[in-house]
Amino acid sequence: KKNIKICNYVDVYKNDYITNDLDFMIATATDREIERYTLLKNDIIITKDSEIWNDIAVPSFVDEDLLKVLCGYHLAIIRLNSSQTVADFIYRAFLSDYVSNQYKTKAKGVTRFGLSYQDIHDTIILLPPTEQQQKIASYIRIKSLEIDAAVQKIKKEINLISEYRTSLISDVVTGKVD
Repeated sequence: KKNIKICNYVDVYKNDYITNDLDFMIATATDREIERYTLLKNDIIITKDSEIWNDIAVPSFVDEDLLKVLCGYHLAIIRLNSSQTVADFIYRAFLSDYVSNQYKTKAKGVTRFGLSYQDIHDTIILLPPTEQQQKIASYIRIKSLEIDAAVQKIKKEINLISEYRTSLISDVVTGKVD
């Protein structure tokens, strides 16, 4: 067995993108496991199970070549085998209600809900021509980055206002301000 890194359920659940910057768990694997489960650029990883039926198939996108990182348990790798399909477009499709709802209706279980590989394989995704897929994926990525930046700015402003509030309360309580 060889030392490797594992991309686990939480890595996928909490991150839109899987990159080398993440702090992966260290484990060991056989050569066969390394060959079979190594994550490649443009792979899409989804969570295969969840404690609630409507929180299933959360996707994450492998945005760069990873260094000896394997896909962990309770996850499925979606690896495209067609040059006519844009991986980022498929990732965005997995984020859509159209695909998400397919999984919610297919999830089976009582205390833990799961998807079979057949359920995943049978996913219906409508594919426009390759050029349109690229344009759509690029547009969504750009807009998502803009939204993420706005959210971060607002969170920073909220933190500053919260700090100001705490400081103001302290000043009033200690008599520095009337």
